Amino acid sequence: MSDVPATRDGRDAVFASEPGSALAALVAAFQHVTIGMVVRGPDCRLLDVNLAYSRMLGYERDGLLVLDSASARPVDQAIGMTWWRRLAAGEVDTHQREKRYLRKDGSVLWGLATVSALRDERGGFAQVQVITA
Repeated sequence: MSDVPATRDGRDAVFASEPGSALAALVAAFQHVTIGMVVRGPDCRLLDVNLAYSRMLGYERDGLLVLDSASARPVDQAIGMTWWRRLAAGEVDTHQREKRYLRKDGSVLWGLATVSALRDERGGFAQVQVITA
């Protein structure tokens, strides 16, 4: 029998029992998943992006951090800021919407953005799936 507690669905709760391992696993997931991921601060400033997000938009990581929301279409930026304010104010914990992104080559990419609040840091985390046909 394992010394690691099990979750309700029977999986080992390694994250709960080994905090260092949990953080390392989350960092590895952020870096290696094939879905685009970003982390934003409470002011909506882009703090980090993963490789999948960079590749999705055709930019290097540092280029995206400088551009920040310039990769979104203006109308989508305005809608996004409205949702961000609601998220930051605690009115919602998450939202999901289809959004257009401008790639470095000028083409438009449709993505399904799922944004979740990080209440401890008062920022947010987003996952972006490419849905362009």
